[in-house]
This record gives sequence, C-alpha cells and structure tokens, in this order.
Amino acid sequence: MLTGLEGFRCVNHRLRKSMVLGLARRHFGAGARIADIGCAAGDISMELQDLGYRLTGVEFEPERLERARSMAARYGLNVQFVSKDLTAWTDEAEFDGLIMGEILEHFVEPTLILDKHLALLKPGGKIIVTVPNVASLRARLKLVFFGEFADHNPEHKYYFTRRRFAEHFGGLPIETIELFTFLFEITHSTSALLAAVERMLLSPVKWITPWGGTHLVAVLRKRPNA
Repeated sequence: MLTGLEGFRCVNHRLRKSMVLGLARRHFGAGARIADIGCAAGDISMELQDLGYRLTGVEFEPERLERARSMAARYGLNVQFVSKDLTAWTDEAEFDGLIMGEILEHFVEPTLILDKHLALLKPGGKIIVTVPNVASLRARLKLVFFGEFADHNPEHKYYFTRRRFAEHFGGLPIETIELFTFLFEITHSTSALLAAVERMLLSPVKWITPWGGTHLVAVLRKRPNA
C-alpha cells in the first residue's frame, strides 16, 4: 500500500482520508492552492490534485517523500513535494488552505507550530486539522476497565480533548468554522467490513456522547485582518 500502513491503522487512515477529502471539497474553492503539512506518503495530496486543487505536499522524512514523488510521477500528477522541517518553515508563499492531519500532537508547543503556519495562509484562508482525541469513548473505556492511558505512541507530545483544543488555540487570529469528533470505535479492527459493522452498532452512542470519537476534527479560518 502507498502509505505503508497496515492493519487497523490502514483501515483508520482510509476512513480519515475520506472525511478530509469531503471537508476539502466543502471548504476549499475550485483550483485552490493547498499545502498538505506532514503529507507522509502523499496519498491525500495526490487525490486532491486529481480533483483540481494545486497541491504542495510537505514532508521531512526522506523515505516517505521519495515514495510520494515516485507515485505522483507514476500517475502523472503534478504535485509539488518538498522536504521541510515543520518547526523551521520560513517559506513566504501564500496558500488558500492548509491541511494538518495528525500533526500537532507531535509537538510540545502545538500553538507555536500552528501560529507559524498561519503566516503561509492568505487572510480568510482555512485550515483542516485532525488530532487524536484522548477523551474518546475507547480511551475512557480503556481507562475504566484496564486502568491504562489510551495513547501509547511515544511520538505524541501533546494530548487533546475538545475543551483543551479550544483553550489552547484561543489566542490565535483564527475562528472555528467546524469542530467535531470522528470515528466512534472501541476495537482496533483490521477489517474494513468489521469496522463498518462496529461503527453502525455504535451509531446510537453518538447521541449520548457526541464528543466520543477517536479523532478531533476542526476547520479553522484565518481572520481577514490577520
């Protein structure tokens, strides 16, 4: 697979990608210039390019970057893939939109990272952000029944809940257009079919705990006067 992901992470990524593509179609105008920050293997960047957007995929891991460039060339997609350290980007180009999927949790000071990238965005431009939700239904059940913290990823430096997300970025020149949780699940299913069945069975839970999804998703807009 292009992403190099396997098992439940592959299933999870496909579902999240479909959600991000839907948000992009709703919030980014036709032909918009978009930067996919931390694009990994570039599959989201390539699909958006194929939809008519002008994509720059940003990744600093050489293996992922090479995989993305190779696949884009194979499909004849003119995606600009560049290598950047996300903590030291100084490019002055202006974008209509940014995508930061599962990025901000990797930094001790995610506000500084988001603020730095706002400089790349035109006034009024939008950012699609996704981060893990440590207050998800699965995380709460794991804590109650097993006494374990849900996120064991050693690369994660900051942990988000809905309230913490709103408070942490409240001082930046942005406004929240959408904020919701995504993927109500308990198990780590490696089957797309079983994952779909699980989501269907858990769908009534959304009415009881609407903020129980495993991912927080936000669409933010840079204020016009910023």
